[in-house]
Amino acid sequence: MVKIHVEYWIEEFIKSHARTASKEIYGWLVGHETAAGEVLVVSAIACERYETQDEVTARPDPREIQQLGSALPQGIGFVGIYHSHLGQVFHSTTDEDTALKLTRFYPNVISAVTNGTETRWYQHAGGKKFEEFQPNKTLLVGERLKLIKAEAIVDYELLIDPTSKAITQASAALMDGFRASWAAAGIEFCSGQACKLKPPKPSGTWTIADLGNNTLKFQDNADVIARVKMRISTKPEGNRTRILRGTLRLDGIMGFEQGKIDGAIFAERLEAEFLDDLMGKAGRATLSEGRGTDEMSMLVPPVTSFLPYLGVPLKIRLQASGTDAEAAARDREMLHAMIKRAILFFSSKHVPAGTTLLESLRDLLATMNESELLKKCNAGIELARSLDKHDEEKK
Repeated sequence: MVKIHVEYWIEEFIKSHARTASKEIYGWLVGHETAAGEVLVVSAIACERYETQDEVTARPDPREIQQLGSALPQGIGFVGIYHSHLGQVFHSTTDEDTALKLTRFYPNVISAVTNGTETRWYQHAGGKKFEEFQPNKTLLVGERLKLIKAEAIVDYELLIDPTSKAITQASAALMDGFRASWAAAGIEFCSGQACKLKPPKPSGTWTIADLGNNTLKFQDNADVIARVKMRISTKPEGNRTRILRGTLRLDGIMGFEQGKIDGAIFAERLEAEFLDDLMGKAGRATLSEGRGTDEMSMLVPPVTSFLPYLGVPLKIRLQASGTDAEAAARDREMLHAMIKRAILFFSSKHVPAGTTLLESLRDLLATMNESELLKKCNAGIELARSLDKHDEEKK
């Protein structure tokens, strides 16, 4: 069987999640599979939006799965699920069927079952079979991973047909143009805000194509940023007469094992991360007003923010204020779920982590003028302060 390492706090988090609810609960195990085939479970994320939830069933809202999957760093993903039984802890045939559906995305899927007191762990063993195992509960499993931030500046000039939907045309043109321009795009590696890592070419620059012939190695404790620059343009064709011109910023985070990184794998993961962000931003963008009859100035995409979730950063995209009411409502729903997750940390004695997450959410909500959610967030921060004060008094 595959060797599985679980961050020490996760099992207690799962049990405390079950103890806070009178119904069955559900959540996701987040991790990375190493080149040697070991699984590093570095975080757990509680489900907050359900299609069905009662004493014997918990089925998550698919939209939440999609949002969280897109929020995870490239190279880190769902490696399993957890849920609760109100009585005896066992892996039922329903549990097996649920977990088997996930093997389409991750063959070595893990399934944890708890009743709030006891937790049992199961791993897919081929076919429809699951075997119980004892995970290696280890301190600082996440330190075996290197997180690398990625930024891309994409200058674009697109010709579109004024008689057809502009966003659909622009999104398709950007996706096609990105793939066509990717190999020749310039890239630099920076530590912090200053570039300190020397490129291998005398010209002082790399292209994405250069990465495939190199092995990358970064300092274990350095904050590394991969910055990419590219330009996308389309040629006149048919009724394409209106110009869409501007600059689009793409953001992401990737997870790798500490140590040497194969350049081709790095380039592949970087492309996937940017394409995911491009799809999310271009598809949800709006158009600014044009300066003339033949030009629309630019796309107005959602804004990317990173939330410091325990064990792994989460990337979220928030619609620009006043541009799309339906998208803004989805954003509010997602942010409300994140507030509840932050407060859930308190029950598993991770008050500092919950507070940090709430403070990041508070700053976002303040810029969005979301007064009701801001009240909930501030109430959570006040609760954290009272818990800290109680702990100090007990000492």
